[in-house]
Amino acid sequence: MGRAPQALTFSIGPKGKPFCGGSGLEFNLSHSGGVVLIALSRDVPMGIDVERARSAPDHLQIARRYFHANEAAELVSLDEPEAEAAFFRCWTRKEAFIKALGDGLSMPLDSFRVSCLPGSPAMVLSLPASCVPAPWTLLDLSPAEGHFGALAMARQGAAVSLRSLAF
Repeated sequence: MGRAPQALTFSIGPKGKPFCGGSGLEFNLSHSGGVVLIALSRDVPMGIDVERARSAPDHLQIARRYFHANEAAELVSLDEPEAEAAFFRCWTRKEAFIKALGDGLSMPLDSFRVSCLPGSPAMVLSLPASCVPAPWTLLDLSPAEGHFGALAMARQGAAVSLRSLAF
């Protein structure tokens, strides 16, 4: 960034998303089960999410209550354990998207739709009414064994470089 670390200033957007003032640097982070994901970009809004796979016996109830009706119907149509894996895939895609927008969970999860069926490419299928259309890119990540991850970016065709650090 060409500045000393102590010269950097951080602020929080209107809905709580942090940003580095005056730099054009976009960043986002997520953690779960000892795995941390950090996303960095220049002037491209993005969000990242990671979830540790775990038993979630109420995943279909959660989907019916909070997800887009089509997403919930797709999840209900699947057999276990495929439905549980699809739930986590859908959840990380949705969370990465709302984090990219800077809205966090203030945006209802049923106001937009992402793909969630096994084998389907990660895509934003419908946008919330409040969202300015953008050429969204949604990527699935496999950050570690037993974890689901997703990256959402308000640009198509952006180069993505993944790095792994172990401590």
